Amino acid sequence: MKTNRIRLLAMAAVGLAAVCASAKPVSAQNAWQGSFTLPNEVHWQGAVLPAGEYTFSMESAASPNKMVVRGKDAAAIIVTIATSTGSKSQPSQLTIERRGDAYFVSEMYSADLGVQFRYSIPAPSKDELLAQNRASTEHVLIAELRK
Repeated sequence: MKTNRIRLLAMAAVGLAAVCASAKPVSAQNAWQGSFTLPNEVHWQGAVLPAGEYTFSMESAASPNKMVVRGKDAAAIIVTIATSTGSKSQPSQLTIERRGDAYFVSEMYSADLGVQFRYSIPAPSKDELLAQNRASTEHVLIAELRK
């Protein structure tokens, strides 16, 4: 009986060692991760993120893309509506559209992946169209974490 117990413990130890040896660190499991600073409160796929510093991680660049964004005062899961390939000559950045007093994230570009992620934003109101208030665009640089 003692022998069976020792064998069982030995097999469990070997199995645990195999699992630990093949496990990847959390950062290696993400396709893309980094950080950015929002100068203003933004609306992003239904989430409202206050101005501040944020980190993000995306497990896979395959569509549909799901990204986790975390900040001091807010966190959100953001899902991409479309992707396209882009030129790796531009820096990684967020594209933010301003309409009146509101800011909306419309795109996020990864120079590492060469992929442009698109997000839905509300259509301009009739008043905005009549006043011909065009949305202004701002770019926020992204600091990418390299593997």
